[in-house]
Amino acid sequence: MDLIGILLSFITKFNGKMRQECDMASHTLAMLIEAVEYKNCKESANHFLSHLIDMKDATNGMSREAFTHCLMFLLKTNELAEKFVAGQGMMIYQRMLVNECIQNGQIAYNVCCGLWILTSLDAAMEHFTDFKLSIIEHVSKILDYFNKEKIVRIICMMFDNLKHNPLALEHLSMVNALNLVVKLQNRPWVDQEINAILERLFKYFD
Repeated sequence: MDLIGILLSFITKFNGKMRQECDMASHTLAMLIEAVEYKNCKESANHFLSHLIDMKDATNGMSREAFTHCLMFLLKTNELAEKFVAGQGMMIYQRMLVNECIQNGQIAYNVCCGLWILTSLDAAMEHFTDFKLSIIEHVSKILDYFNKEKIVRIICMMFDNLKHNPLALEHLSMVNALNLVVKLQNRPWVDQEINAILERLFKYFD
């Protein structure tokens, strides 16, 4: 059975009318698209991403948690990541960074995870270094609101990927990334990966 097609048809037909069901269907669809690989569901994958981009400002569609969860899975595919960036996707994330991300820890994690994935995409780098968008500055402010290990880890991983870009390094300097790292090093972390990344960032920024 074409489960991807069935779920996509359900979501596009009932989105906004059956939010909980559409949220669950969207979660499943995004994971299925990643599992079967882009080459095997190209048309449906592109359709679903376009659907998400089109409803970026909708308040009566799927929840923001489901929306960002879906993007987190879809962006793992390079072709979809490139389409997301070309479709003003970084603007979508920028608006969420200054709104939903400072109100909801799960949304903050989902968005930061998506951004971390995009740090490996050359086409996205110009947006990370855009002083009008200030993506890096907004990401750093999330640390003022949440100290959950998964959020701290993904932001540190993002900074670790960005630090080699000269323009991105300027942004990191503007937010005093070294001071942020020192503050984080003074906290106890169960996840030893966080300590390792922080040590690596400290040596580089220092």
